[in-house]
Amino acid sequence: MQATLGCMSLSGVHPMKQLALALLLCSSFSLNGAESIKTLRAAIGDYPPYTQCESDELNLPANLATEIVGVALKSQGVELEISCYPWARVERLVETGVIDISFPYVHSDERAKRLAFIPMPVQTDTVLFYRKNMEAVPVTFESLSRYRLGGTLGYHYGALFDALDAANKVGWVPTDKQNFKKLLRGRIDFFPLSFHVGYYVLSQFPAYQRATITNLPTPIMVKKFNVIVAKDSPKLPAIRKLIEKGFETIRSSGELSRIQDNYLAPGS
Repeated sequence: MQATLGCMSLSGVHPMKQLALALLLCSSFSLNGAESIKTLRAAIGDYPPYTQCESDELNLPANLATEIVGVALKSQGVELEISCYPWARVERLVETGVIDISFPYVHSDERAKRLAFIPMPVQTDTVLFYRKNMEAVPVTFESLSRYRLGGTLGYHYGALFDALDAANKVGWVPTDKQNFKKLLRGRIDFFPLSFHVGYYVLSQFPAYQRATITNLPTPIMVKKFNVIVAKDSPKLPAIRKLIEKGFETIRSSGELSRIQDNYLAPGS
């Protein structure tokens, strides 16, 4: 018979010794595997300014998450190899071990059944964009329910927006760019989007239009981003050790702040 235990398979070993030997060898990989990894393969899709596969004409920084992970790994002597795929394929490639990691992902109970999460020093703050000639309002149901709100199909904005949508206060369109156009034309008063994504999309508009839009300071939702790894990957302990140590290294050196400052919206 052949026994399979976590990080390896055993054959030709007395059954009574298989468990102890497998645990010993797996433990050795967990302790020393980080030093043996020289390259990690990552799959990403387009999600500027966090990740970008297809170039555009904006010539703006559009790889915040990619830069952070790449620089963190480089600080540990590991190269990051990037491959681009549709997001629908990325999780499966990681889950099956074809690819080592992906990012940036928000934790969910469903994903946690198959994937391990390594927290990134990046979060996505979903804020409400509005025209500067309007009054800033508290981020509450009572205040926002008096206004025309926009949403982008396929997004989930949290409990507050769920309640506003249930009260028929939200009009939905297919893209974030359409919502900015509606906002500029006065057809809606507020619409939610990730802070960084919002200002990246807004950068595609003329300067005179960009200057009329701002955001409420209070987020309606805050989510931490993560690096994902297959839960049953034998390299998981080593990958976690490398990435966590890399994040701590660039945080301590100030490199993390330098990268993040490059992605701040003008005037923020």
